[in-house]
Amino acid sequence: TYFGKDVSSLSLAECALLCGLPGNPRDFDPRVFPDTAVRRRRVVLSAMKRTKAIDAEEFKAADETPLASDSSRIFRSPFWLTT
Repeated sequence: TYFGKDVSSLSLAECALLCGLPGNPRDFDPRVFPDTAVRRRRVVLSAMKRTKAIDAEEFKAADETPLASDSSRIFRSPFWLTT
């Protein structure tokens, strides 16, 4: 699970954060680099807005969503490794 819930229950902000990770999971890790993770999430949200997958209101709401305060809940996977 991610963020302590089933993937079908993730918010737009949470999905955008996860979508931004594959490009550089170490440097976009929100537990280690929260500011970088938020900037990367904004890149994903901007692309979604540009392609009309989301509107300006959805972009703004997701962009203003703070990261999970309990970083241990972000990733719960036996396959997630940190170096």
